[in-house]
Amino acid sequence: MRAVCVVDTALVTAFGDGPVALWRGLSAGQSAIAPLRRFDSGRYQSRLAACVPDLKADGDDSLLLPLLERLLRQLQPVPADSR
Repeated sequence: MRAVCVVDTALVTAFGDGPVALWRGLSAGQSAIAPLRRFDSGRYQSRLAACVPDLKADGDDSLLLPLLERLLRQLQPVPADSR
């Protein structure tokens, strides 16, 4: 078996960016689920969602790239192997 080392974490959630924002929201007993305003949800069973705040794309582009950019900005460079 090979050893695995976790060297960093990065999160983008409806509570905000990073593990601290997530922990604060959860430990305060808050819910990030709110009425959906990003698009018309009239045809869906639920009109509630946990949306990532301030996530925007250009025109009709996917939200995936802006989400990944926010995620990757949080990560530090991977440390060199110390063996």
